[in-house]
Amino acid sequence: MRFPKLIISFILFILFTVPLYSQVNTIIYDGTIGIGHCHIFNDSVVAIDIIRKSPAWKVGIENSDRIIEINGIKISGCGIKLKEANSLLYDKAGSMVHLKIKRRGIDSLLSFTIKRDHYSDRLATSGYHYLADPDRKLSIEDILTDSINRLFKHNSKTNNLVHFVKEGSNADIIGLQPGDRIINLEEEINNHEVYSIDDEYIPFIVQDSFLLIQRKMDTLTINSDPTKLGTLGGVTSKFRYDLNSGCVWLKFVSSNRITENLTFLLELSSSADSIFLFEISSNGDITERRAGRGLSLDERDYTYKGWVPVRVNFIMNTEQTFYVRLVSAGSLSSPWIAFTPLDAVSEYDRIERMFLSAFLGMMLIIGFYYLILFISNKKRSNLWYSLFILLFGISLFVHEGYMIEISRIGIYSLYNSFQFLIYSAPSLFFILFGIAYLDLKSNLKWWFRIAVSAFIIALALDIILLIEHLISPHHNGSMYYILYGISDFITTYIAYLILIVPAVIMIFRKFKPAFYFLIASIILIISQIYYSMTWGPFNMHNFSSSNLVMLLNNTGHYMGAILQFLIFSIGIAQKMKIDEKEKKHVQERLIDQLMENEKLKDKVNRELEEKVRKRTEKINDQKEEIESQLDEIETQRDELMNQRDMVMAQKQEITDSINYAQRIQHAVLPNHEYMDLVMPEYFVLFKPRDIVSGDFYWIKEIKNFLIIVVADCTGHGVPGAFMSMLGISFLNEQIGRSRLDRPGEILDRIRKKVKQTLAQKGLSEEQKDGMDMAIAIIDKESKELQFAGAFNPLYLIRASSIDDKKELRKYASFKEEGVQLFELKGDRQPIGVYYEETEFSTIVIQLQKDDTIYLFSDGYADQMGGPKGKKYMSRKFKNSLISIQQMNMSEQKQFLDQTLEEWSDGYEQVDDVLVMGIRIK
Repeated sequence: MRFPKLIISFILFILFTVPLYSQVNTIIYDGTIGIGHCHIFNDSVVAIDIIRKSPAWKVGIENSDRIIEINGIKISGCGIKLKEANSLLYDKAGSMVHLKIKRRGIDSLLSFTIKRDHYSDRLATSGYHYLADPDRKLSIEDILTDSINRLFKHNSKTNNLVHFVKEGSNADIIGLQPGDRIINLEEEINNHEVYSIDDEYIPFIVQDSFLLIQRKMDTLTINSDPTKLGTLGGVTSKFRYDLNSGCVWLKFVSSNRITENLTFLLELSSSADSIFLFEISSNGDITERRAGRGLSLDERDYTYKGWVPVRVNFIMNTEQTFYVRLVSAGSLSSPWIAFTPLDAVSEYDRIERMFLSAFLGMMLIIGFYYLILFISNKKRSNLWYSLFILLFGISLFVHEGYMIEISRIGIYSLYNSFQFLIYSAPSLFFILFGIAYLDLKSNLKWWFRIAVSAFIIALALDIILLIEHLISPHHNGSMYYILYGISDFITTYIAYLILIVPAVIMIFRKFKPAFYFLIASIILIISQIYYSMTWGPFNMHNFSSSNLVMLLNNTGHYMGAILQFLIFSIGIAQKMKIDEKEKKHVQERLIDQLMENEKLKDKVNRELEEKVRKRTEKINDQKEEIESQLDEIETQRDELMNQRDMVMAQKQEITDSINYAQRIQHAVLPNHEYMDLVMPEYFVLFKPRDIVSGDFYWIKEIKNFLIIVVADCTGHGVPGAFMSMLGISFLNEQIGRSRLDRPGEILDRIRKKVKQTLAQKGLSEEQKDGMDMAIAIIDKESKELQFAGAFNPLYLIRASSIDDKKELRKYASFKEEGVQLFELKGDRQPIGVYYEETEFSTIVIQLQKDDTIYLFSDGYADQMGGPKGKKYMSRKFKNSLISIQQMNMSEQKQFLDQTLEEWSDGYEQVDDVLVMGIRIK
């Protein structure tokens, strides 16, 4: 039974209430009883904002009172609309209004007779007729013709008229169709005034479980789910569709209930670039006025800060017709018309400019004063403070909108584009000033780092925002606004909080200027908080307050800034006084120190003269003694010369013997002719530390097997050479021409021979002489490699593109530039006696064409050098080997030799160096 009752109520509403209360004209009034706002609740008008000291407040009307009758007209339970109730409440100043009120807790109605007071606040309406002009060809003369004028439609009749339903949307699913009129939302849409059914807010006010639809001549009910947001998503109303044309004419008729002719400022809350108002006089004359950010200042009818209003002259006791042409490069937002008395704006403007001029003048004087101080004393704190004041004044000047008054077209978009720089710059210089003023670098290093970090982060964010905006000025994404929010938070709040904490710490440390810094910062923060809690910059919304209240709201942050600057100035003067006292104290101490130094210098000179005299006497005595000793020294010198000649002769004899030993050692090493025959591609880098070497290499070919040995004997020089001769002798003895054992077995037998020859029994007091050795046996036919090592490893380098077998993966060292190095490590025991001897193991792997193997002693990697005098190390050695794989073997030797020379430049060779490389063919 619910739907028939609703339909009957709707029909009764149409038949009875509309003729009584329908009002399409805009009521212009100058009298009010002091009810700021009303609200429709349960078909009753409820007062929700009683202005203090207004007529309604004085007679005792309270918030939440229900208005039952106005001037004998019953408005409760009649389906009255809010704008119709307002038309009864507001009228001429001085006129009377009779109200009957129902108050909670009181059974009977309360009666009030109130005289309307003078009203100078803002009037607003969204009731008008409109006409879309998509071709933008209509002129005001065309509009005034009957054929065009009758095409105007009232926006309240079309903002809930469905023009288009997107296929697949929620509205399409529940059955809405183009041409439908949504009846049960009509009242709600009209109360919200600026909304039409396709706007983003309407889906959130749909709370009924049904939509009442008028489709042609029928009234239908469409069920909907009130819990599903976006019930009307996908709908475009006729009103919204017409606004998409980008050019729309508005027509509104004013019923002027005013006691005298008044001039108002008309402002349209719209996205229009250009606004043209046409005022039609009683004799048919047309007056055109223009506004809009798409026009230059000279073309605008009225200029005040960043507003774009036009003047409208209302004549008392008449009805006037006005036309407005709105033009936009894109679609238009829903227009919302507001009227503000010109006299109120002019009076406030005069007072505000007087106050703000004084404040800005003071800020400029203070700013330039500290700039002159910086020029005279070169203190950076004065420069940062001067820039902070000047930029703060500029930001306030821009924020209030005065920049637009003195600029030409385009400044508004420029301001919107770079406002983050205008507002963040003062805070950045405030951080620098606070760091210098509190001397955080010397007094609080941790807070100095925090403050510098905050400055760098804020500056970096501003630079990123600037770059992003320059790249894409009209397509700033969500990341832009996230970064903008972070930057704004840091510069608005963090910049002050970061410096307040160290100021408190410095106060406890008896640094008096920090107290002024703290108080000044707190005052500025309080003024900004107060400013943000009020209406903010002056606008058409806050004329219900007095000029004094509005000035406090809009200039409070100026007052706070000036007070902050004055307190800062006291603090800076205090700091300068402290610095001057400190400077004077330092000068006095310097003078005292200089006088003390002069006295000390005289004393020292006297003492030095006495010491010189005594020293001279002592020297004379020593001279005589030295002369007596000179003859004895000459005798000893002759004897030493004879001994030197004898030593030199002995040294030459020993050197000759060592040189002969070198020739013997070279003779037993493999000759190059033999090596060229058995190894087509190879190199041997052999650099003894002394004349003879403890490192040696041994090569022999038996049938199709190539045996390669590289060894490092204990010690170097002559002892090492003896061990190397012994090692070569054992190799010749153990490796015959007909029998070839595995490398590990060869090392076992050589170790046994070394221990027998040197009589090593493993006692703690005996010498641990021996050698490290690496043996590689290569089968030239099958390319099989057998390897065994006593401490010494073998490096195998292979192209990475070659598929490695599993047997090599465990030897992989590292991979770089398409080449992989495998490290075959020997057993960690020498050829000689060892505390934990085990049998030497043999590693067998399969070689491939173009593989390169390297055997070496530890002399190359242990060489000291480089910029820090450290060892070359195995990792650098591996990197060097990998980097030369594109060279032939001769070039590799030259490269390794040159690299070692450059590394050890300025350092002596610490050990014998032996590196042997063989490329497999």
